Amino acid sequence: MSEKKTLLSLAHATAPRTAPAKIPPVSVTPGTDGFLTAVLDINDLINSDRELDVILATILDSAIHLLHAEAGSLLVLDGDSDDLVVGAASDIPKAAWPEIRIRIGSGIAGWVAEKRKPLLLVSGETPHDEGPGDHHRADVRDGMSVPLERSGALYGVLNLTNRRAGGEFTRGDLDLLATFGKQAAIAIHQARLNEDRVAAYWGMVTSLARAVDARDPFTFGHSQSVRDHAVALAVLAGLSSELVNDFATGALLHDIGKIGVRDAILLKPGRLTDAEFEVVKTHPALGADILRPVLKGAAVIGAVRHHHERLDGSGYPDGLAGEAIPLTARILAIADAYDAMSSTRNYRVALRPVDVLAELKKHRGTQFDPDLVDLFVEQFAVETGPALVREKVLDVVRDILPKEEYEGYASFSLLGHREEAGHAHSLAASAVELLQAQLDMVGAKAGAETRVRLSVRLETFVREQEIPIRIDKNGTVCWSPVAGGAPQVIRALQTYESFFKANLVQVIGFETADQITQESLAGVGEPARTLYYQLFA
Repeated sequence: MSEKKTLLSLAHATAPRTAPAKIPPVSVTPGTDGFLTAVLDINDLINSDRELDVILATILDSAIHLLHAEAGSLLVLDGDSDDLVVGAASDIPKAAWPEIRIRIGSGIAGWVAEKRKPLLLVSGETPHDEGPGDHHRADVRDGMSVPLERSGALYGVLNLTNRRAGGEFTRGDLDLLATFGKQAAIAIHQARLNEDRVAAYWGMVTSLARAVDARDPFTFGHSQSVRDHAVALAVLAGLSSELVNDFATGALLHDIGKIGVRDAILLKPGRLTDAEFEVVKTHPALGADILRPVLKGAAVIGAVRHHHERLDGSGYPDGLAGEAIPLTARILAIADAYDAMSSTRNYRVALRPVDVLAELKKHRGTQFDPDLVDLFVEQFAVETGPALVREKVLDVVRDILPKEEYEGYASFSLLGHREEAGHAHSLAASAVELLQAQLDMVGAKAGAETRVRLSVRLETFVREQEIPIRIDKNGTVCWSPVAGGAPQVIRALQTYESFFKANLVQVIGFETADQITQESLAGVGEPARTLYYQLFA
């Protein structure tokens, strides 16, 4: 007999077999008592806040143990396509799950989903004529497939294959699995509701953070970058998972008090006066006051209020020193300072990684907690530069923070970290790559004539505005030397891009213009993509 497969295999191409997932089984015993135990454990899942993938794995593992099956799979309905996709599987490599999609009505699982009827296979055949007989496989000795349905809504299909010890599934087993599936559907429904609530919460919080960042293009993505670094360091420092979850919100909104600082001060390109700096120093306390009604826990509010305190007591707003500063605030202080030093701002260019490392070490024990600095430097290899640091950070936080598209919200630290002249040059090189890709895409989508017309308009504009870009009539882009360094390069790019987008819409329409803008990003490197997201998205 050939290798046994799950019922998933019957409706899709065969996938390589792997060892069953190591998921702690729900405790069951044979017979009715075992069923009641399994249902009670599913009830516990319904009332838990565990993530959907954990709940799906637990449901499948419970069903396998309850019905003494060799293998199984749990397919869930993809709301966007109405296909069945893998939510859990005991003998399919997880890397293969995204490639498996089953249309409703296709194969055994698709038939069960379409008909909303449980199906029993014995010796490779269905016990009645209405089943999808042309999809049977001889390598499946016996199996069961039941719909996961609640109040008329389909959530997925649960499949079990081959009863252990050489037996065969019976009609009684199928009835038991169908009943178990109804309870499992409730657990899946509840988990999705929880996911929706969490997504809505993070959407609101992220919007607030972006509103703060949006006041200054040089701080675009700063809040998220600081949150990611702070949460990663908090995890490595051993904070509890519950505190880390709450801390993530406080870290993301750590600068919300800046809404009370006037633009004339916040966006001032030069050095602040003493009086202006006193205004800036009010933002941590103001932020804590704003967040106190909505954030729980003194540690989280303390992180927002005290992230500018220093270990030697010379910080603000309260002049706390040493361990009087909350641990969360000491963590946040390092993450905030790291992102600020490794990012270009309107008043100075980003520091080189070697200089960032030197500053962190120089101020360990006076400004920063020395143990936390050492942990941060060692675990994230600060000397490698912000792009590699970010990769290490995301490895830590990927399963903790919302699964959002990080690329669009990276901080300015990813736009380069060289000395002033070199940094300006690297930004200019990325700009040329990006602008050239945009004009090339105009030619591909709208034709050479449109590209020439647009190029002439752009060249006239950049000359009038003294923007250091040169574009010939064929749409070839080059960068002219610019005085003043990276901040001036960035301002020039923003001015150019606004005009480019306005004319692109004018010439070819909004929908095609948006398509050109998005598709041009596919052909450029990460620095150019990051530049676009930072300045123009």
